[in-house]
Order: sequence, then C-alpha cells, then structure tokens
Amino acid sequence: MSNPNNNQGLLSRAASPSPDRGPMMLGVTSMLMVVSTIVYIARTWVRAQRRVKLGLDDALLLLSYILIAADYALVMAEITHAGLGKPIILNMINDPTSLTRFMKLLYTQQIFFPFPITTIKFSFLVMFWRLFPTKFMKWGTIVLSIFFTMWLIAVVVPTIFQCYPVHKMWDRMMPTGFCNPGIALWIQWIDSVPQLLSDIFLFLLPIVEVKRLHASKGTKAGISAIFALSSLSIIGRIMVLVEGVKTTNRGQEVDITCKFTRLSILGTGPRTMLTLHWLDLL
Repeated sequence: MSNPNNNQGLLSRAASPSPDRGPMMLGVTSMLMVVSTIVYIARTWVRAQRRVKLGLDDALLLLSYILIAADYALVMAEITHAGLGKPIILNMINDPTSLTRFMKLLYTQQIFFPFPITTIKFSFLVMFWRLFPTKFMKWGTIVLSIFFTMWLIAVVVPTIFQCYPVHKMWDRMMPTGFCNPGIALWIQWIDSVPQLLSDIFLFLLPIVEVKRLHASKGTKAGISAIFALSSLSIIGRIMVLVEGVKTTNRGQEVDITCKFTRLSILGTGPRTMLTLHWLDLL
C-alpha cells in the first residue's frame, strides 16, 4: 500500500512544481566543456611549438578529453530528451516514457562517469612523475595508481549489477526482480569520501617535491596556482557528499529528475580538473 504522506507530497509538487533547472545545467556544463577544450587545444599547441615528444600523459589526456566529451553528450541527452532538470511529475504528464529514457541514460552515465575521472587522475600522476622523477614521487604515483584502479572497479562493478535483472534499473514496474538499496548507498559513499581523499593526496604529492627541489619561479608559481584551483574540485566533492546525504534523508519524496540536476552540477570535477592541466604551458 502506498504511503499517503508520499502521495500528498507528489500532489503538492504537481500543484506548484519546481522551476526547470535544465537550462542552468546546460549553461554550466557547456561553459566547462568550452573551457576544457580551450585548455586542451592550448596545451597541445604549446607542446607542438616546443617540439616536445609525445608521452603517456599526452595519450591519457587525449583519452580523458574524448571521455569527457562523451559524458557531456550524455548529459545533453538527459536534458533534451529525458527531462533532466524538470519536475518528474511534469515529465510524466507530458511524456510517460520519459522516465524510462532518463533511467537508461542515467544508468549508462553512472557506469561511464568513473572512467574520465580515473584517466584524468592518471594523466596527473604521469605528469608529476615526469616533472619530479624522484623516489618519493615514484612510490606515491604507484600507490595512488593502485588506489585509483581499485576505486574504479569498486564503483563500476556494483553499479552494473545493482539490479537483477539489469533492466530492472530502468523498468521499475517489472513484477519480478529487485534492486539492492545497499549497493546504491555503497556507490554514493565510495563516489564521495574516497574521491575526496584521493583528490587531496593527488595534489599534495607535488608540494613535497617543490619544497625539496630547486624549481624555477615559474614552475613554483604554476604549481601553487594548480593547488589553489584544485581546491575547487575538493570543495565540489564535499558539496556532492552533503547533497547526497540530504537526498538519502529525504527518502521517497525525492524528485529524481531534479535531484540529479544538483548532483550533476556539483559533480563537474573531471571538467574542472582537466582545466588544471595548464602546468605544461609553463
């Protein structure tokens, strides 16, 4: 039997729906995509002018950019074709099939999103290894590489199998099958707290080396700027964690197509981190 309080909440939202946040999200994600593209092109042009031999960090950054562009396309599809940002009650009234499309796209993005995050972090590790070829940096990159790989597996595998059968994820009206709420909580936790810690350790690595080595003023200034900008990623991660806890506490009354608007805007870490790769421009 349905909960009358939840039904009352739905009726209340239908009478006074939330504003459409889709255009805002479209603007934010598009702006970050443009900035990331400019930084990537500038980095590529500078390294070409310097006739720098292409390395592993260049390949990882190219792969990261392609994955980020694909993730951007998924977000655009969610906004334009699945009602992301609009109140779910309005989506269901206008197009009853929109929720199924949204859940399919969301499921795809949940599986896909950890890959650009991981490749970007690996590109930073390779860049740090190249700039600071010391024993401390090598051991630090090895440990963090293992951590990033384990994190990727710990997020992707449970996400794929959080529902049985798999298509129960987007077809919640199926009379058979089930979705494990414990896996959803696990994904929320591992995508926030370990991510936050990994961001902190990733950008702490070069600080030790800068103190030890006699780097040029330009390099020190560039690295200091990177640390300042990296705080944006860390702050964003904290905000995602707080928003996730609030969403969990609200339970069944959460409007899923509005909820993921806030989480998606806050979770723009990969695009922000890509813009920090301008250290190679120095």
